Amino acid sequence: MSQSTKYLKTLFVVSFCAITLLGCASQPNTSDAKATSAIVEARKASNEASNALKIAQKAQATAEANTARIERMFKQTMKK
Repeated sequence: MSQSTKYLKTLFVVSFCAITLLGCASQPNTSDAKATSAIVEARKASNEASNALKIAQKAQATAEANTARIERMFKQTMKK
């Protein structure tokens, strides 16, 4: 075997190892993927909770307005 052939084979093996290691390192970690998924789900849940809170606040305001209206009507009825 000639000297240049040995260098080419060595270069090929080293390149193959480097590509293999880089390929393994670049794949996403399962725990990272799960964490990202959990963050997305948490954001969705937070948005849903925020919307539910807004709806509840509107319902509370409506209920308070209705209560005030009923109290006024009751007072007017009692005066008569």
